[in-house]
Amino acid sequence: MTSSRAAGRALGLSRLRRRCLDLEEELRRERSRSAAIVEALTDPLFVVDGDGFIRYGHVPEEASFPLGEGVVGHRVEEFLEAEELERHYRTYRRCLSSGEVKSFSGTFSVEGRHRSYRTRFSPVEDGSCVALIRDVTGEREAESRLACRAAELERHQEAIIGSMAILAESRDGGTGAHIERTKAYVRLLLETSGAATLYPPEHVDLVWQSAALHDVGKVGVPDAILLKPGRLTKEEFDVIKQHPLIGARILERVEAILGKASFIPYAREIVEYHHERWDGTGYPQGLKGEAIPFSARLMAVADVYDALVTERPYHEPMGHDEALSVIVGGGGSHFDPAVVALFLSCADRFGEISRSL
Repeated sequence: MTSSRAAGRALGLSRLRRRCLDLEEELRRERSRSAAIVEALTDPLFVVDGDGFIRYGHVPEEASFPLGEGVVGHRVEEFLEAEELERHYRTYRRCLSSGEVKSFSGTFSVEGRHRSYRTRFSPVEDGSCVALIRDVTGEREAESRLACRAAELERHQEAIIGSMAILAESRDGGTGAHIERTKAYVRLLLETSGAATLYPPEHVDLVWQSAALHDVGKVGVPDAILLKPGRLTKEEFDVIKQHPLIGARILERVEAILGKASFIPYAREIVEYHHERWDGTGYPQGLKGEAIPFSARLMAVADVYDALVTERPYHEPMGHDEALSVIVGGGGSHFDPAVVALFLSCADRFGEISRSL
């Protein structure tokens, strides 16, 4: 029996040694895989313990990053800008406490060098965090250049719209103030309508800025008719009624020169259709109801209101309340009833604009 037990213990020890050897080999392979993964990384990787000390660092040679392996044993805060330290630690602590991956963006500074980075914290069971850091300096610089370019394009578009509006203004001494007021009215209606749900947010400004061009087609109307004091004959009014189409052709020419400038579709809607009527009796196309672009429906109310409250060669200006009654009375025939409701909700501000511009 003693011999049998000894043999059993020897066999058990042999199996245990073999199991240990297998585990050591598995651990060696796992370490080899982990090392290969780390070596394959193109972004720096650090291990930070629960007290904020860097316990391990790996920075690939190709990484344009200001920290190297020499930071091991130092606290992370030694390399962070003071204003970012609290944000950094807040994210880091959230990672540790929640056990979830968290991200942080900021700037590292070493020996006066600053680079933008994005850190991804991954928690480890021993209470430390693995921090994978990506240098995004180039991305940020590219974003900045794109933002500057976008701002430059926006200024160019504003200059083009303004120049074309000035062209229309030069034909009629009263047009300049009318342009500024109607732009303000359309902007107010857009804001009241929650237009960000109708247009891309970055295009909302283009809509009200394009309102400046609504009468640009009048440059093609003869002076004898455009500047005539008093009422027009039917034949003269038929000529005036061509200005939306003239304006649309002008914008076609502009588009042929500029390409697909983002303001042109909105400008063309307003220019070509702001004299259409909700009941289909307007011009030049006789569009009806929602077939009329929303921007043109807003412009119709803005244009008529301003015409009513300002002096024209053929009529004295109305008071605000009287003009309000005319707009309300035109709901469902001349104007979109929903736009009239918008107008009523901000009518007092219409009056303020008409008095201030």
